[in-house]
Amino acid sequence: MPSPSPVGVVLLGHGSQEPGTADEMRDLRDRLGASLPGHRVAHAFLNQDPRLESAVEKLIGEGCGAVRVLPLLVFTGRHMSKDAPAEIERLRA
Repeated sequence: MPSPSPVGVVLLGHGSQEPGTADEMRDLRDRLGASLPGHRVAHAFLNQDPRLESAVEKLIGEGCGAVRVLPLLVFTGRHMSKDAPAEIERLRA
């Protein structure tokens, strides 16, 4: 019996020009990935690279049969209510 496809998880952050922010996101990605057997974890930002589309493409390229997006946004602002859902719907299509 073939093993099931891994599930992809994208940690989606806002992005920041503050030094060290991308390193913190990569560290979170690596720690979460190590704790989730059968999952592949990537990270993306709304306002800087890597973008959501790149992260989703990377996970699909790694054989993920499904990709879940986990927004890491603190407040329900425009990014959470409009930008992220619109981008996810675009990628679904």
